[in-house]
Amino acid sequence: MDRRRSLLKIAALRSEREQQEGVNCTKGYLQLQSAGLLFEGPRTLECLFRYIPSDKMQVIAGFGISMIEIYALTTNQLRVYCGGGNATVDIIPGDSYLVDVAYDGTTAICYLNGTEAARFPVTGYKITDLFRTGSNTYIPQGSLVFCRHYNYALSAEEVAAHYNNGDPAGYVVPLADKYRWEASESNIGNIRFYPNNEGSGVTSYLEDNANGFTGRYAHIIGGSSGLLSVYSYQFMGHPVGCVVEAKFKYRSNAPVRVLADNSSLPINMEDAADATIVYRTTRTNISGFSVTVPNADANSWVEIQPVSLRTLGCIAEYLPQNLVGQWHEKPFELTGITTYTWTGKPDAVYYRELLLGRFIQTRAVVMIKGSVSDYQSGEPFVYVGNRQAMIPAQNGSFTLKVINNRDNINRIYYYGGTVGSDRRLTITINSVELIPDVALSWLDSAKQLPLNDEYLPPLFESIVIGDATPIHIMGENSYTWTGVDDPVYSYTVRCSRYFKIGEIYKVRVTISNWEAGGPPYFKIATDNTIIMSGFTGNGTYAFYITAEGIPYDYMFVYAGHGDTDRRMTITVDSIEPIAEHGYDLTANGTPQIIIK
Repeated sequence: MDRRRSLLKIAALRSEREQQEGVNCTKGYLQLQSAGLLFEGPRTLECLFRYIPSDKMQVIAGFGISMIEIYALTTNQLRVYCGGGNATVDIIPGDSYLVDVAYDGTTAICYLNGTEAARFPVTGYKITDLFRTGSNTYIPQGSLVFCRHYNYALSAEEVAAHYNNGDPAGYVVPLADKYRWEASESNIGNIRFYPNNEGSGVTSYLEDNANGFTGRYAHIIGGSSGLLSVYSYQFMGHPVGCVVEAKFKYRSNAPVRVLADNSSLPINMEDAADATIVYRTTRTNISGFSVTVPNADANSWVEIQPVSLRTLGCIAEYLPQNLVGQWHEKPFELTGITTYTWTGKPDAVYYRELLLGRFIQTRAVVMIKGSVSDYQSGEPFVYVGNRQAMIPAQNGSFTLKVINNRDNINRIYYYGGTVGSDRRLTITINSVELIPDVALSWLDSAKQLPLNDEYLPPLFESIVIGDATPIHIMGENSYTWTGVDDPVYSYTVRCSRYFKIGEIYKVRVTISNWEAGGPPYFKIATDNTIIMSGFTGNGTYAFYITAEGIPYDYMFVYAGHGDTDRRMTITVDSIEPIAEHGYDLTANGTPQIIIK
């Protein structure tokens, strides 16, 4: 039954995603840091967006102006950057635009709706460490429908095909353009070149470095008049229509023609020259290319050595149907004390805990509704995971929107103020519910082939985000506080490495010899302190903590506030990094999904 419910839920989400048009970037943005997108050499950034004017510049998508960036200006113009150079073209408010910025290593070409609009030389191309759709500062006002990245410069013909006769959202990238294959360094030397037939020449492999070659290369002699033709090694099983990039070195004493892309190479009888060709395969079992000397005689020869062979194509694809939103479900069922009145500084209750009946997934956005009454003093707040949200310090109703940035949790906490402060007020929590149509992440359908050629079914696979390197406790891990006069405010537990900003750690501690004090609290960076929830005295506890600010390579442990009666032993048993499971793009703020 549980499996059936899960399948029905997935089917419902799939149907919903098929109706998604994009993301409303005025409600947030999405970003990633992926080594797979941060590479030197040719590339193309492609995105589809609707232009709505603003009195501020709008960043549509990109890596920064030193790499590739797409802006909308306040003057109804689009500006594209590549390597510090830029070009500007006119756009019309309310219209949608497919923008392609193709960089071939020396020149950037901007295509608008399938047609070349500008080109400029690139002189200062620099790899940055972040890709972002939208911006938290220069906010796009129109919807962003999709983004794609290619590891080569798209041709004018390919860009026109992607525009799809005015329906770019309906274009489906062929599976062949998502296929990945690359000859490894260990086997590239095994990609040999063979004569087309036994009568056309003789092949010998020379081990010695010579003639500008490093290591082994092929030497093909005509042997007789007529056609001298050789072809490269085959690799099997790829889809028809793959884009292949072949790099090789060659020498010859006659004009050479490369048949895969129908290009001609000049005679080269000096040291080996570098050559690169890019072509599409026409069969599933041949990705090689032929080198010919059309008018060879008995003295004709070609020397050739493979350098690299790989397929090119769409390396990242963020589609509207692959936006991951949170479930549309009924409000959480609150269990516990939903209202509490703090009576002043001596009040022994620091917080109240509410169980929710089910878990809040990581990065989900919850809306908390409640009220404050009988207010006299205090600075009230709530905690969702380790994210704090302040409650207005006044009588009246309140609505808070909070992103859960911790691993799945099933409870929230509300506070009248900090412990030991003058808290005189009543807080009532009325409801906790998920906000619909919030994009939590954006799956990359180029990471793995979809089951069909339209979209990637949700939540079948994930990637690991974060550093899972173990953290070992170095030296002493325990301290006993003896009372109000104990001179130790915090105890330091040394760790084997620094904590990392934004990452989550699971901590297990044991409390023993408890007589007074608490709840204990802990700190692993400058800007975040975690108070142990559910503290009742002796026992073993587990909690989660996130590093915010400047991280330490140690943990501060507190049995309570200084000058209080603290009598207990705290032992830190383990600190475990949590490699969070997520997707390629993660949400910042609360970007909203746009439904047809």
